[in-house]
Amino acid sequence: MRQEIMTPQMARHPEEAAIRSEMEAIADAVRAKDVDAFLSRCSPEIVVYDLLPPLEHVGMAAVRRNWADALGRFQGSADFEVRDLDIAVDGDVAFCRTLARFGGMLKSGTRVHTWLRSTFGFRRTNGRWKIVHQHASVPIDMKSGMGLTGLEPA
Repeated sequence: MRQEIMTPQMARHPEEAAIRSEMEAIADAVRAKDVDAFLSRCSPEIVVYDLLPPLEHVGMAAVRRNWADALGRFQGSADFEVRDLDIAVDGDVAFCRTLARFGGMLKSGTRVHTWLRSTFGFRRTNGRWKIVHQHASVPIDMKSGMGLTGLEPA
C-alpha cells in the first residue's frame, strides 16, 4: 500500500518535494523488501544506527547486510508507514525526522509491528539527494533496559 507522505504544496522549501519523493521511494523499497532499491537512495559513505547490532553499520556492504537481515525475517511484503514527517533543508544538506511503523508477518507466522523514531540525513551530490545517515530507535525502560516496542503515537 503506497501512502503519500505529503503533497508538494505543503512544502516550506523548494527542495522538500524532492526529499519527500525520496522518502516515498524508500518506503516503497522497504515494503517490497527491495534492498537494492533502498541502497540506490544511499551515498556510498552511509552510516546507519539501527536496532540491530552492531552499534553502527558503515558503508553499503554493511547496510546491505543489515537490511537483508531485517527484511529477510518477513514472509511476503513488509509493512512500513511514515508519519509526522518533518523536513529541514539547507543548501545541499537535508534532515528528516519521522515516526515510522515497521513490521509484517514473520516467517514464524507471527505478525509484528513497532513504531520507531527515525531520522534520515541527506546530502545532494551531482543533483541527487542521497542518504548519508539513518538512525532508528525505540525508547527504553530505564529500570529493565528493555526496548519499549509496544508504544503508539499520540
